[in-house]
Amino acid sequence: FKINRVNIPINPNFNFSFQPCTEELPVLFSDLTTDFSQGPIQLWFWSFGDGSFSNLQNPNHNYTTNGPHIVELNVLSTQGCSGTIRDTIQDFSLPVINSNDSVGICQGQTTIVLNQNGDPTLNYQWAPASGLSATNIFNPTANPSQPTLYTVTVSSSNAAFNCINVDTVFV
Repeated sequence: FKINRVNIPINPNFNFSFQPCTEELPVLFSDLTTDFSQGPIQLWFWSFGDGSFSNLQNPNHNYTTNGPHIVELNVLSTQGCSGTIRDTIQDFSLPVINSNDSVGICQGQTTIVLNQNGDPTLNYQWAPASGLSATNIFNPTANPSQPTLYTVTVSSSNAAFNCINVDTVFV
């Protein structure tokens, strides 16, 4: 008689934890697989969605690029059975301010655009309002009557976190 080997899928599971609102996003991943019906898990393969990988059971990973990131865990049992699960990590990193510490208005010009390459999806609050075209946009035009130190507060909010960054620019 002939024995046919059947690959019965395993149901893997994992979770992750992180500290939001940091310049980089360090994440701790934990394998929570409890399906040992096809023998104990012997191999783990994590894909972090940013080109990085790990074969540890409970790896740490530091995201340095904005998300979202699709994370995938593949497990393999001692009986040769495997399973895969995917989840998405949203980006909860500190918002980046794209402004020089000091900018000048060139001769023949009366204004300068601040934070020209800023992210319009973030929330901005500029102060003082004097000499600015607006205080709540990512790239206000500055036309100060005297040298001025502007402070910008940038926030990135979602349902769970409100990440805030503050910077200054001297005009």
